[in-house]
Amino acid sequence: MPITSHCNIAQLLPRTMSAVYLVLLLLPLVSAQTFHWGPCPSPAVQPGFNVQKYLGRWYEIERLPNSFEKGKCIEANYSLRKDGTIRVLNSQL
Repeated sequence: MPITSHCNIAQLLPRTMSAVYLVLLLLPLVSAQTFHWGPCPSPAVQPGFNVQKYLGRWYEIERLPNSFEKGKCIEANYSLRKDGTIRVLNSQL
């Protein structure tokens, strides 16, 4: 009796592993992406928002993994510009 089942498994294993590796490599690229049709959303402004309480230096105490922050001691400094918009300066070590 010839043993052919081992050959079939040996042939399928590299293909299956290649597919698994491909999915694992692509997963980080799509895990944080969102998609929607149409123009950008226009969220409503929070009622009673006090911009003076928001301004100043803020330190990051927790975050989700992302590609643009690799350092430590992340901080954001919010200040009011002359035209009334808010300037944001992010820094990290």
